[in-house]
Amino acid sequence: MQLNQAMFIDKFCNEATQVKEKIETALAALNENPENTDEILVIKRASHSLKGLSLMLKFTAVGQLMAASEQTSEKYASAGKGADPDYLYLEMEVLTALDESIDKIRAGSGNDLNWDELTEKLKQL
Repeated sequence: MQLNQAMFIDKFCNEATQVKEKIETALAALNENPENTDEILVIKRASHSLKGLSLMLKFTAVGQLMAASEQTSEKYASAGKGADPDYLYLEMEVLTALDESIDKIRAGSGNDLNWDELTEKLKQL
């Protein structure tokens, strides 16, 4: 059975907005205390949640971006050193990408998204 993307647009956009807000809150806390690995894990879990929904609905670019965010956050949390400026900057870029993604998906052009460059930058951290 194939899912009809249109039926789930509102749910996806609401979930993506909640994930974006969780990441924003975690990044604000990390700016105050970069060593707080608990906040990095919040980003990891939020990214994981949106990754699954994105891939299920075939918003592949968003799913791949969230997978890269999840993997990078896991790497940083496991290292136990906290967040460095490169990680914080790229996660801020993820927020910008999520904003654009939500807008485009609502407008019906979510399948045209391409976050390959940002995804690769996250993977290289």
